[in-house]
Amino acid sequence: MNNQKFQAITACAFIHKDGRLLVAKRAETKQFLPGKYELLGGHIEFGETLQDGLRREIREEIHIAIIVGEPFHVFTYETTYRVARGCRGAGGDSGPIHTSRRRAMPGSEAVR
Repeated sequence: MNNQKFQAITACAFIHKDGRLLVAKRAETKQFLPGKYELLGGHIEFGETLQDGLRREIREEIHIAIIVGEPFHVFTYETTYRVARGCRGAGGDSGPIHTSRRRAMPGSEAVR
């Protein structure tokens, strides 16, 4: 019997501009929180720092470079650690994001 434990680590970003927060809608086919909006981010790969992993995830998801700020909140649930970090674009216009799965919302709406 294998009693080996593992830890999955994820990081997500508050990407904001002009009082609006960029979020992504999870696919309806996901088992965990289907159809819910969430912050962008994802799993950190083995050997990756949280900062490097978060930059990679954002680059993969929406093709922009970000500057990673200090952690905003660290929390756990089940077996996954998540770290929320404040981020901003790393310069230049990121261009339009052509997908219905992401939207910018007023910060006041995001905290509901």
